[in-house]
Amino acid sequence: MKKAKGKILYAVIGVLGAAAAIIPLAIYHFVETAGMAGMHRMAMACERACFAETLVGAAIAVIAVASLFIKNTKLSVASSAILLVGGIAAIATPSIIGLCESEAMACRYITAPTLAILGSAIIVLSIIRFATGIIAIHRASAAV
Repeated sequence: MKKAKGKILYAVIGVLGAAAAIIPLAIYHFVETAGMAGMHRMAMACERACFAETLVGAAIAVIAVASLFIKNTKLSVASSAILLVGGIAAIATPSIIGLCESEAMACRYITAPTLAILGSAIIVLSIIRFATGIIAIHRASAAV
């Protein structure tokens, strides 16, 4: 039963990671400005943040799905720690890379808070999975 709960946590983290990868693509509004006679393209800051967040979310989803198949408790704890770092990265990416300067842009008032909520949920679930894995390791070593 305990292994099923761990798998459920990984599945939920995977869904949250996929959401973190997809939401920026759906909500960020890319604005392109053309220079002299349309010779060069200048992207807004949120485009770079969107790309980075998509990579972070996809990595979280892939690691979480791969973790569903891990049978070793120590490896499971390690993957939970990696997912914890991924949740932190999901929250920090828009701040580190930057968003549009205008507070009226969707990347500021919709996407950044949504990613903070998703990242926080990933962090909490990863901590729960990490803690249950550590407890299982300690119980196994005490039983020996």
